[in-house]
Amino acid sequence: MPKFLLLIGFFSVVTPSFAQTTEYFLSVDSLSISDTVPVYSYFHQLDGQSQSGNYAFTRNQLKAGVRYPLNAHSQIELSALSRYDYGLTFSPDSFDLFYREKNKLPARENTSSDMDISALELQGEGIELAHVYQDKHWRVVTGLSVVTIARVLDGTLTGQLITDNDSYQGNLFLAQHYTRDTILDRQVSKDRGLGWSLRIGVEWHYDDFAISYQADDITSRIYWDELAFTDASLQPRSVSFDENGLLSVTPNITGDEGYQTHQQSFDALHRLHAQYHLNDKLTLNGEVIHYRQQSLPYMGADFPLADNSRMSVAYGIADKAIAVGVQTAKFSARLQLSNIDYQQARSIGFNIGVTF
Repeated sequence: MPKFLLLIGFFSVVTPSFAQTTEYFLSVDSLSISDTVPVYSYFHQLDGQSQSGNYAFTRNQLKAGVRYPLNAHSQIELSALSRYDYGLTFSPDSFDLFYREKNKLPARENTSSDMDISALELQGEGIELAHVYQDKHWRVVTGLSVVTIARVLDGTLTGQLITDNDSYQGNLFLAQHYTRDTILDRQVSKDRGLGWSLRIGVEWHYDDFAISYQADDITSRIYWDELAFTDASLQPRSVSFDENGLLSVTPNITGDEGYQTHQQSFDALHRLHAQYHLNDKLTLNGEVIHYRQQSLPYMGADFPLADNSRMSVAYGIADKAIAVGVQTAKFSARLQLSNIDYQQARSIGFNIGVTF
């Protein structure tokens, strides 16, 4: 399963022009959400309390770079980045079977389970060139990144499994491209992918109101010359339950495996944000994040502290997370948890930004 975490960011009211000096910046953005078991459990063999669900994901990015002003209303950014993305969607039956197997729980007898799992894992590094335009009412950001991908898992597992008294039958169909075979444990050569990605952001603000839209990886492409693949049919042999009611299945596997050219994309993440400056002491805001067919709404507020700093709080309606953040002219930090015990949290995120 994935490494760790990403963030949900709320836009702040911007100034109409840029400082005419070169700036350096460092940012870390991370958010992980699961609707089945706590995020921590994904790193410990699914050994947490579960509930019915159908998705889990993590998006993470570390970026360091320089901002150079072109004029009073535009600047360019050049940065190096490292990113890790993992998205997983599955049917409730699929999760139930894997959860029981990992926790050595008895299988449900006399049941038919629909298997439907889709996974996309990408890890890589690259550079990004971005342009930012800003005036009295508008802020427009476009960024183009070029990345090399060292690790990928792009695949699906579908089919049906039937437990009938003391037997286990069915047909599973596996289609995957990968740099590391986590299912059939094949030894593969390490190819590296080369790709690009585009992000955009548009913000309009007038008096006390602002609305913005941001799309990361709105369009992207990754190219592989020789990437390992498997297209296989797995037919479990009928076996008996053991004395504990557990199943151990050795499948018959037929299909193709080898290396081929491959093209894929990053999963796009969309953010729609609105805010209203109620008075000098309170700004109200709301945001919806859409990723891998999941929509996550958030409501929040921010208010001033001493020395030109601000504090923000937000609540996730879907993931039930509470986020608290602080922001100054040169520093920002934000922590998001759905449970004060991080080992039980199904939503964990953080963001740190430094400018110097």
